[in-house]
Amino acid sequence: MSTASSFRLADPRHEAARRRLLARYGSSSWRCREFSQALACEFPELKPVAGFYFAPGGASHGEHWWLQTEAGDIVDPTADQFPSQGRGRYEPYDPHRHLTCKGSCMNCGTGIFSRIGSYPCSESCAQDLAAEWGCRPASGPFDADMDLECDADIFAKYGLALKSPYQDP
Repeated sequence: MSTASSFRLADPRHEAARRRLLARYGSSSWRCREFSQALACEFPELKPVAGFYFAPGGASHGEHWWLQTEAGDIVDPTADQFPSQGRGRYEPYDPHRHLTCKGSCMNCGTGIFSRIGSYPCSESCAQDLAAEWGCRPASGPFDADMDLECDADIFAKYGLALKSPYQDP
């Protein structure tokens, strides 16, 4: 949850834009993508970055969006949602190292890592859904059959084109 702290972005123009977004949404919590994309539109010199935020003690706060200047400085308009307020480590998404959940199984809710959206995770779930809906079962490959290491391996092994996390869905 966002705190009403003294957190401020260093650049007054960026902070003013962040304040406008806070007025619209009421909080920056769970809004990292919206805030980052809004600031990137207003300030083209800022590049939106998708990745992961780790607190100073190393605990992961999960998937996160922020902005980066041409000089490599991080501008995180939603850092106030974290107790550490952005003093942790930012790690950009790397498809050769990270595997991210892209959806969930329509039948059992298990996370889907191979493609974006809601698909059956296994042949068993595909059969269950087909029986329930009276249609042909979906075809694989299914996540349950894959040896998943990272997004780049999924593409190399199965030829599944993965959407970049830097693009709109």
